[in-house]
Amino acid sequence: MSSKGKSEGAQQQRSGKRETFIPYFILLLIAGYAIFLLISTQVEIQEKRDELDVLTARLTEVRAANEQLERYLRSEEYLAEYMETIARGKLSYAHPRERIYYILPSS
Repeated sequence: MSSKGKSEGAQQQRSGKRETFIPYFILLLIAGYAIFLLISTQVEIQEKRDELDVLTARLTEVRAANEQLERYLRSEEYLAEYMETIARGKLSYAHPRERIYYILPSS
C-alpha cells in the first residue's frame, strides 16, 4: 500500500499542477492577443496618418489651382492668358505666323 499510496499522491500532485497551469496559460493567451491588437491598431493608425498627410498636401494643391482658376475668371486679361496657356500647352496651337520647333534628342 505504501508504494500505491505514493504513486497516487504523486499523480494527484501532477494533475494539480496541470489544473493550476491552465488558468495561467489562458491568461497568457489573452495577454498576447491584447498586445497583438494594440500593435496592429497602432500600425493602422500610423498608416491612416500618413494617408491623411498625403491627402492634405493634395488638397492644398487643388485649392491653389482653384484660386488660380478663379483669378483667371474674374479678369479678362487673366482669362486671355489662361486660354493662351491652354492652347499652347495642351493643344499645341501657335499664333498664325509663328513657327514652333521641336528639339528631338539625338539617338
